[in-house]
Amino acid sequence: MVDEGNDKDEGTPLPLACPLPKGMDLPTEEQYLYCIRCGLCLAVCPTYKLSLIETDSPRGRVALVRKMAEGELPLRKSFEAQMYKCLACLACDAICPVGIKPAHLALQARAVAFENLPQPWIKRPLFRGLFPYPGRMEWATLPLRLYARLGLRRVVEGLGLERLLPAQLRDMERMLPNLPARPLRQTLPEVTPAKGERKQRVGFFLGCVQSLMFAEASQATVRVLAENGCEVVTPRDKAPGKAIYPAPKQCRPSPPPARRASPPG
Repeated sequence: MVDEGNDKDEGTPLPLACPLPKGMDLPTEEQYLYCIRCGLCLAVCPTYKLSLIETDSPRGRVALVRKMAEGELPLRKSFEAQMYKCLACLACDAICPVGIKPAHLALQARAVAFENLPQPWIKRPLFRGLFPYPGRMEWATLPLRLYARLGLRRVVEGLGLERLLPAQLRDMERMLPNLPARPLRQTLPEVTPAKGERKQRVGFFLGCVQSLMFAEASQATVRVLAENGCEVVTPRDKAPGKAIYPAPKQCRPSPPPARRASPPG
């Protein structure tokens, strides 16, 4: 069960502001009852391996979502927190022998919680006004690139000024990776040819943060794919964060008009 200790001040559970989305892939009664508790999903789930708590497992999250959908479990912040523990690695989706997709179910449950539970005021502007727009993200991270590229970071560390920062901000500064002088979106070719004979044609999405904060990893990924005979298509205008895991249609706003990238040829 979900730990109710974090819900003491939540009051009466909120009713759903929108109906449960039809696209929410709840397991059928047959699938749910046919779950043989084989433990295959437990063996591949990183969150369960860390805590060994059933509710941190894929089958535990499936049970929680089912109870919420049936009205037996109130929609609360503790439920939302449990869904956000899923890393969306999709290992459980691939290995489930009866075809239940716990990772996709958790992602859809997040969208329901987002629309129906109080959220920090900054969350909607970030996720709806900043992250989906590559140009805005590049401008927003410009101060970080200047901080790293102009030597300001070395000065701060040399004088020990980071000790004056709040603890959380100090930890974030220490984790700041090496940032490229220019965003990867501006330097990486839209089509990277395969080395030698082309064996596959794959798409590589830059994402909203990955290409800005971890550009070296993205470049290395494209390079390895090309070395292994893959022609890599990198759409420049694909809205980040929307390529693989769309939120349920009934609970998400209509996206603004935008030119969508289409693979060449």
